[in-house]
Amino acid sequence: MSHEQGYDLARRAINETHFDYSPANRARFMRGNVAKVLTLFKQYSLNISWQLGRNAYLWARGGSKAEKAQARTKLLGMLGMTMVMAGAAGMPFYGEIMWLLTQLLNATRDDDEPEWDADTEFRSLLDRAFGETGDEAVRHGLINAFMGIDISSRIKLDDLWWRPIGDDADGKKLAYQMMEQALGPVAGLFVRGVATADGLMESLIVGDNARGASWRAIEGSLPKALKDISRSIRYAEEGATTFQGATLLPADRISALAKLGQAMGFVPAELAERYSENRAMKSLERRILTRRRALLDTVAMGLLSQDDEVVRAASEDIAAFNRRYPTVAITGDTISKSLRGRLRAKIETEAAGGARLDKRLAGMLLEGIR
Repeated sequence: MSHEQGYDLARRAINETHFDYSPANRARFMRGNVAKVLTLFKQYSLNISWQLGRNAYLWARGGSKAEKAQARTKLLGMLGMTMVMAGAAGMPFYGEIMWLLTQLLNATRDDDEPEWDADTEFRSLLDRAFGETGDEAVRHGLINAFMGIDISSRIKLDDLWWRPIGDDADGKKLAYQMMEQALGPVAGLFVRGVATADGLMESLIVGDNARGASWRAIEGSLPKALKDISRSIRYAEEGATTFQGATLLPADRISALAKLGQAMGFVPAELAERYSENRAMKSLERRILTRRRALLDTVAMGLLSQDDEVVRAASEDIAAFNRRYPTVAITGDTISKSLRGRLRAKIETEAAGGARLDKRLAGMLLEGIR
């Protein structure tokens, strides 16, 4: 090629793979003063979505065989390399497909069978069939499996527009996480700043300083490059731990390559998988216990209001729940304790003027304000 032809090829290749982020190339709905802030990091999501959709359309409806062939090569190349580098969990709509499978299969399961999670079952199936390394290679790609660095979560196409919010998020926590995702990095900096200050206050004043919790609170406010280096040093010294000091992954299980990857901004693959497994377990635990509390609330309300129909319906649901989760079964003794606790709490709250106080401190507190 001539210099001009080579330059033109390189320019088009870069624009098609890394895209043009100049203001003039922003989508119309991203150009306003407010929209520029809200969609600051959504241009990449839009460009990738358009690239995938456009090539799928041209493959199906292209004007010529050459155009269709080129679109097919581009689309399969993007999806194929994503599968190799990010695994099945990195493919578009993986989360939505797994959620749909979970809902469909749970709706058809018997009452005595525990709830089923498609992603967890897929992980278990691959682990039994191919072992841990093979499971990681299929689900999260070859680099995760053989280099121990979590590349998958950084390049996957599953959550381009909206990152999953944990099932434990509710109320204000849910609102803050949604606001951070919807309003972009500006809101995120504010939320993380407040969380960092609060965490530092807890660790220094209240005394929650397990395994350097105060430094970890400060670490959360550092620029990403410094935060990643700090984590790498911490992992090398003490391994990955929780704020309470419990070990998630000991230092000798984190390879030198994984520590280097963390310093560059990539979480160790084994630690990322541990986080994923823990989130899955906590999510299921929360759903089960929430269901249990709801059933106790319903039967208690029915008994207190002497509504036989509500009690009968709740009893049937409780029987089904007990068959499914016998280790946390709701028994007659459980219901009696729940009723006594509710009545006692009502009496204590009314005695304190509507405030729920620790009964050991209630007398002193009430005497101090009267």
